[in-house]
Amino acid sequence: MHLPRITSQTSRYAGVGLLAVGLAGGVGVTALSIPSGGVYTACYANSDGALRLIDPAIDSCKKKETVISWSATGATGPAGPAGATGPAGPAGPAGATGPAGPVGDTGPAGPAGPAGPAGPAGGGGVTGAHVVSRRWTYTPGDPLSGTAYAQCPANQIATGGGVADAFEGTLGNLTIRASLPNVNDTPQSWNVIVTADHVVDYDVYVVCVDAG
Repeated sequence: MHLPRITSQTSRYAGVGLLAVGLAGGVGVTALSIPSGGVYTACYANSDGALRLIDPAIDSCKKKETVISWSATGATGPAGPAGATGPAGPAGPAGATGPAGPVGDTGPAGPAGPAGPAGPAGGGGVTGAHVVSRRWTYTPGDPLSGTAYAQCPANQIATGGGVADAFEGTLGNLTIRASLPNVNDTPQSWNVIVTADHVVDYDVYVVCVDAG
């Protein structure tokens, strides 16, 4: 029996077929275990087609033999169809809080709110305000002449007051020791105490308003 010459390029794919043909045709085959890597190596006799398995680590083909080899594993088949979708996995842990976003644009002005309730009525204003003045004369050596006052009319109260030089309109000739309302619960006069180094006329005045 004569088989066509098998090159190393085709031996990988044809080896299993040759082995089957050899076994079916009575060609002698030496049994060997598959070496590591899962590749069969055999020597094909060019004269009679005998095929023998070898371990290339310890044996080799003779001059009138052709070395062939093939994988114990066949060629990769086509990809199978996609499998069914698996069940959803459990929810993962919550992620870390992200950074604060940028400040948004200012929104439009809202509508005017309803009018509030009316406030309570205010108190009555000041009425009857006027100034009352009284002239006095200070005499050195007479301490009583330096104590003076201006009095509001009945039913009015004192809200302020003071003293002034009657003629010059200044206090250049007077020294004011005190200027205050009387100490009653409802002050009705303004009192002053003055001194001077000579006789001088002065006016004491009081600002009066109607008593509430």
